[in-house]
Amino acid sequence: MTTERTTTRTTGSTTGSTTGSTASSTTAVASDVTFDLRAVLAEMGQATSRLNAINACEANAGNISVTVPTTDAVAGQLDEIFPDSEPYALPTDVPALRGRTVLVSGSQQRLREIEANPTAIVGAVVIDAAGGAVVRSAPDRAFARPTSESNSHLAVHNDYLARSGQNDHLARTGHNDHLARTGHTGIHAVVHAHAPYTTTLSHQFAGRFEAGADPLDFARMIMRWEPELVVHVPHGIGFLPYEVPGSKKLEEASVAGLRVASIVAWAKHGVLARSEKGPLGAVDLIEFIETGARFELDNQRLGNVASGLTDAEIAEIITSFGVEASVY
Repeated sequence: MTTERTTTRTTGSTTGSTTGSTASSTTAVASDVTFDLRAVLAEMGQATSRLNAINACEANAGNISVTVPTTDAVAGQLDEIFPDSEPYALPTDVPALRGRTVLVSGSQQRLREIEANPTAIVGAVVIDAAGGAVVRSAPDRAFARPTSESNSHLAVHNDYLARSGQNDHLARTGHNDHLARTGHTGIHAVVHAHAPYTTTLSHQFAGRFEAGADPLDFARMIMRWEPELVVHVPHGIGFLPYEVPGSKKLEEASVAGLRVASIVAWAKHGVLARSEKGPLGAVDLIEFIETGARFELDNQRLGNVASGLTDAEIAEIITSFGVEASVY
């Protein structure tokens, strides 16, 4: 999705009402990394097809977003792929997303169709340097507006970028050697899915949480079933009590939860994952956790005949692999 390059160019501005250059509505940033939006869209399709394969995005459930800097190259690609433009009222304050593009699934769309028809299902929210925003879309657009849970997506992206310092470095230097120094790709993905086993466990655990159970107990209930889980998901899965979908409370809880873990359960609803490794990275987290949740429910159906890995065994894995884990 990204390739290194040694030269940069600056895109000139043009004007237009419903079509025209991104440069008229945002400030393109020169960069030594080229972001391929078609490759990002393709990976979004692969990721959501995988969600469909594990029954985590029934009908039009779930949503996905990916943010990249609006470099001069990205501005040109936006004009080519998403020529139509309309004003967009941002649902939440996202100063760290100024100068960035967020590819996001549309409301009431089937995620499983992204792979075959990406521009019908996905649009681009482009935020300029002053904080104004537009939605860019393709002529085959099938959605009326971005997902109703855009506020949580944008807020999580904003919080991650504010904490990682990517945008500050890019604005200060005009290039992305920050990515090489830190290992960040410049791409950040957020995925919401209705993972069935994890969601079922969240229904189960909600009563215990309300009675005072430690939310880490939810993560440990899932993490004990595979040695690899603590290696690949070292901070486990956070547990967030039920809030109305699309609400400010859910947005705020999601931001707080994803500062600690890279995936959280929205109680009685689904999961939300974020990854700087792109959309497949976020879906990998969902699939790891969903596998552990399936083992937990299978064990319950069998009468809790097994206890899973012990804390001591997991501690040995953590030491052996040099994992920085917060869940144990």
